[in-house]
Amino acid sequence: MIEMNQDEFDALTEYIQKRYGMKLSNKRNLIQCRIQHELERLHLESFLEYVKEVQKDPETEQNLIDLTATNYTYFMRESGQFAYLEHEILQRLRDRENVFRIWSAGCATGEECYTIAITAEECRRRGWKLPKIEITGTDIAKHELTQGEEGKYLPRQLIKVPVDWKMRYFKRDGTAYAVTQLIKDMVRFRYHNLAELQWPDEQYDVIFCRNVIVYMDIQKKKEILQGLYQSLKPGGYLFLGNGEIIRPGHGKWEFLGHSVYQKK
Repeated sequence: MIEMNQDEFDALTEYIQKRYGMKLSNKRNLIQCRIQHELERLHLESFLEYVKEVQKDPETEQNLIDLTATNYTYFMRESGQFAYLEHEILQRLRDRENVFRIWSAGCATGEECYTIAITAEECRRRGWKLPKIEITGTDIAKHELTQGEEGKYLPRQLIKVPVDWKMRYFKRDGTAYAVTQLIKDMVRFRYHNLAELQWPDEQYDVIFCRNVIVYMDIQKKKEILQGLYQSLKPGGYLFLGNGEIIRPGHGKWEFLGHSVYQKK
C-alpha cells in the first residue's frame, strides 16, 4: 500500500476544495483508501504523481470526485420536509396550470428526486389537480447520476419506503427494485457543479439543497446560497438539511420551520 504524506494530502484536498468547494481536511485515511486502486490502475508510484494526473486529465479528476464525494442518501430522508412539501406547497397548487419546477441540487443517486415525485403522485391519487411537475436532479458525481437515471435500488435502500408506495411505484427487477416509468418521467438528471457558480437560465419554484453546503467553506456557502436565491422564483422555497441555516447577508429569506426558507 502506498502511503500519502501530508504535503500530498494537502495538495489534493486544496485542489478539490478550489474546484468543488468540498472541505476534506479531516478525511486523510478515507481518501487514501478510496483512491489507492486508482494509483494501481494508472501505474503511479506516489500520490504526488496522482495529483498531477488529476490536474491534467478530466477523466481521472471525475473518477476522484466519484470516489470522494459524500453520497449518503435514502428515500424519505428527513420525512417531515416531504410532509411540509405536500401540505404547505403542493396543496396550494390545485388547479394551477403553469409547470411547477423543482431542483434537487446534490441529488446523489436520486432517492430524493423520486421521493418528491412519489409525494406529488400520491397527491394526485387523492384527487388533487396538480400542474405538470418537472424535477431536475444534479450532482458532481457522474457515477451516482447514472444510478439515478437507471432508477434501480437494492431492497436495503427501500427500508424507509412505505409498503404501499413500494407496491405502487416500484417493480421487481432481479435482485433490485426499479422505479416505475410514471415516476421516472417526472425526473431528469444532469451534471452540475455548484462550486462553479454557474446558475441555470430558468428559475425554480422549489429547490432542495440538503446536506450539501455543510461540506463547504464559509465563503463558498455564501456564494452558493446567493446563487440558489437568484435561481428561485419570487416566493419560491429552499429546503436545506436539518441543522443547516441561512445567516444574514445571504439573500432575503423568511424561515418557515423544518429547515425550509422562502425567498422574499
